Amino acid sequence: MTVQKIRNATSIAGVIHRLLVELAGSEDIGPGVAIVAEACARSVSTVRGWADEDRRDQPTIEACLAMDRLYHDRTGLEPPIGRYYAEQVSRMTGNCFGAVRYDIDRESLRLHHAASDLTREIAAAQCPHSPGGAMITLTEAAGISQRNAVVDETQIRLAKAVEQAGPGRSAP
Repeated sequence: MTVQKIRNATSIAGVIHRLLVELAGSEDIGPGVAIVAEACARSVSTVRGWADEDRRDQPTIEACLAMDRLYHDRTGLEPPIGRYYAEQVSRMTGNCFGAVRYDIDRESLRLHHAASDLTREIAAAQCPHSPGGAMITLTEAAGISQRNAVVDETQIRLAKAVEQAGPGRSAP
């Protein structure tokens, strides 16, 4: 039986540990460490040190970028170290910059596009030259319903992004 260290998920070492677990595909970070060591041209012990809260080792910006690129290339997901950095910038600047600001801007833009698509779908269905003429067909109603669902989902994501700005803070 091995004893696992308790990791702080909100520290750079904790974020790197999670990245290594994801790349390894299991709680045994060994395979992830080897992959990252090769990508960053660092030793396995150096990479393990980056994921250990008890050591002072910290990766360079270049190594962080290499890890994030590797993570994104392998998973297609948002790079965790960049996200961690952006969240720190958000806290430091009262959400004027960083992750929270980016999330609000991104979701606002998505909501604008979703509402625009919904408006076009409705206008096309109401057009006298549409398949149903003056009547909206079931197919057109289904299209409108799908577009409306996207608007609803986007509104929820935007509300969550604004909520992350924190109580008593206004959204940027």
